[in-house]
Amino acid sequence: MNGGGMSRLTINSNIPSLNAQRSLGNATKKLGDSYTRLSSGLRINKASDDAAGLSISESLKADTRLFNQGVRNLNDGLSLLNVADGALNELTNIVTRLSELAEQSANGTLGNKQRLSLDQEAQSLSKEYNRIARSTEFNGRKIFNGDFGDLSLAAGGNASSLITDGLGGAIGDGSFKDYTTYQIQGSSSLQHIDYSDINSDGFLDIAMSDYNTGRVYVSLANGDGSFKSSNSFLVVGQGYTSKFIDINQDSKKDLIVGNNFNTISVLIGNNDGTFNAQTTYAITLNGFTMDFSDINGDGAIDMVSGNNSDPSLNILFGNTNGTFKSQVSISTGISSYDVKLRDLNGDGIVDLINTSIGNSQIKISLGNGDGTFRNSVSLLSSSTRTSQIIDMDNDGKLDIISAGNTIFFYKGNGDGTFKSGTIYNSSARRFDIGDINGDGIVDILSSDLFATNKLYTRLGNSDGSFNAVVSINFLTNVVDSRLLDTNNDGVLDIVSNNGLAISVYLGNSNSGVSALQSFSLKTQQDSQDSITYLRKTLNLLSNQRGEIGAFQSRVETGVSNLQQSSLAYSEANSRITDIDVAEESSRLAATQILQRSAASILAQANQQPQLVLSLLRDL
Repeated sequence: MNGGGMSRLTINSNIPSLNAQRSLGNATKKLGDSYTRLSSGLRINKASDDAAGLSISESLKADTRLFNQGVRNLNDGLSLLNVADGALNELTNIVTRLSELAEQSANGTLGNKQRLSLDQEAQSLSKEYNRIARSTEFNGRKIFNGDFGDLSLAAGGNASSLITDGLGGAIGDGSFKDYTTYQIQGSSSLQHIDYSDINSDGFLDIAMSDYNTGRVYVSLANGDGSFKSSNSFLVVGQGYTSKFIDINQDSKKDLIVGNNFNTISVLIGNNDGTFNAQTTYAITLNGFTMDFSDINGDGAIDMVSGNNSDPSLNILFGNTNGTFKSQVSISTGISSYDVKLRDLNGDGIVDLINTSIGNSQIKISLGNGDGTFRNSVSLLSSSTRTSQIIDMDNDGKLDIISAGNTIFFYKGNGDGTFKSGTIYNSSARRFDIGDINGDGIVDILSSDLFATNKLYTRLGNSDGSFNAVVSINFLTNVVDSRLLDTNNDGVLDIVSNNGLAISVYLGNSNSGVSALQSFSLKTQQDSQDSITYLRKTLNLLSNQRGEIGAFQSRVETGVSNLQQSSLAYSEANSRITDIDVAEESSRLAATQILQRSAASILAQANQQPQLVLSLLRDL
């Protein structure tokens, strides 16, 4: 007898067999689990294997998949950036070629007819530049037209994991920031604005003659939209207009001032923002308006000036040293509120466009190449004050936009004649043209003839038409306003003056590439101006490629980081879910032995009821 009590033989219950069955069942279950783990390689095959571990594992697997998708996202982003960089590389090649053509055209050994061929190639390349800038896309989305905005790449499972950056560059959206005003000390009646880079720092400086003080004021730009304190230079008389031009062809911008004392003042530039003492030239009429070009084909810059009260023009034929010969007068039959010299019929000879407010017409005289003009054609225009000549509809032919009580558009035929004008009911005291929204189409900026504290913009369409006018408020009287890039971002800004100060409206922009602004290689002066503009464009493209390259480096670093994170999470998940094969194999062997042992014992336990039968047979 032992502490467990006396053993009993029963018929209804075979306890040893039941115990053996239980042990056999447990061993079989464990053996099945081992087979499952070994065949799947996983320690956790169902929630009951390790509920907490399964929860952690699923979270790690989800994060790993997000990391892997993030890698694919960033690689897609790299593909987009590669497309953008490739397009910018081609744009850079185009501008480099344009700079080469401009440098060739600026050479004094060429005449206007030779420059015409260079300009034709340049204008064709310019169109291709604009086409590439507008058509480059990825997954059906335009990259450089300003609509793309910042590029956000999803590099994980939450908002903080976004990699966001711009594509660099700048393209205007047609709107402007509030203006900043810069006082011009000593001024009292500032007139028309002209601009150029006069100290070779890459920034556009401005000049304005003052009708009351007899001075011309020059403001050097800082390149960020602001200007330094103005320098003033005394001239003879009361200034109407001022022009920056390299009159002596030494690659330094000079300053010409027309005034009401029947003189023209010439100030030779020193390329540092200062000028030598003036030289004056007598003219019959006040220098109300003037323009410059080589009109007699001798390689020197000539000047044509006019007056709003006399039906004739003054011509001063230039010498190559920056001086002028005696005046020659030609009768035009109309007064001159504005005069322009352009090649309208593509023969390499400049023509004369004379705009008259008193006669309400624009008179066009084709040049003969010897300083004389012929074949006058008149275009009627209500109270026309000023005109701009540009290829508005990109057909390779110069068009005319004039403004006064209304704005007129005259489509050029390419032979010096024009189709009937389209009228836009918007008065303009002064106006300027330029592409303010970077779409390669010329837009209009104008000051109102009657509401003198208003500026207006009209966005152009590809067919030469214009959209509805947009008003910009200005606190005081607007004398003149111009479109120029004051902060060197490739987007046009507005510079306006009220007679006493200048105000700057910076253009709003998005990431992108602006179309090339209008330029010309038809004259030596135009070519010199184009060199400065194209050099700045090259710098902008280089900077934009640098920004995209930096973005690419950042994304590549993000890819590497995500791959490392994915690996780390996979390793962590493996430690939780993957089996140790050696350990599980040992467990399998032990479980197999237990299973066989349990089966053997069960067989023996099942023999115990035979003892009962033996006892019963003896009865």
